[in-house]
Amino acid sequence: MGRDVNTRRVAQAACLPLPIALADKQPVAPKQPVAPNATMDVRRGTASGRRKGAILSAEFVLIFPILLGLVLAIIEFGLLLAAAQQVKTASHVACRVGTLPAARAEELDAAVRGAARTALMTCNLACAAEVKFEPGLYTGDPVAVEIRVPMKAAAPDLLAVVGFGLKGRFLVARTVLRKE
Repeated sequence: MGRDVNTRRVAQAACLPLPIALADKQPVAPKQPVAPNATMDVRRGTASGRRKGAILSAEFVLIFPILLGLVLAIIEFGLLLAAAQQVKTASHVACRVGTLPAARAEELDAAVRGAARTALMTCNLACAAEVKFEPGLYTGDPVAVEIRVPMKAAAPDLLAVVGFGLKGRFLVARTVLRKE
């Protein structure tokens, strides 16, 4: 009983209307629980998750293309970096073969081109590669090998849709060593 009197005094002091249930000393019915992710529908006064679902759908529609472009860029640039490393290694291997002594220039040229194609490892790169070989005539002369591979042979053109196309672009590696 003392508790009800204290509640009435606090309510009167705050000028708040007393709940009818307290005045009649009847228990107040508990409110129905509302899901934590639901929003209140103002018109109906009920909890509804439809608005939240619509907002999430709109966010997904706005964010998905950006994330897809980012994933495609990571894949394409990863493939290009791996291919660039292969072209660089192939250039060094071919130049090393070109520094070795040979009986005829044609044999040396064929050996350099064969070494470059073997070092490129994949058919896409090896078939599309252009190999330029500049042999040195005497010991100590510079020997140069340049390999050019189109980027389209190294990676699919995934970012052409957003304006970064690989058409007309090349991976180029040039190595210069001294003839033995």
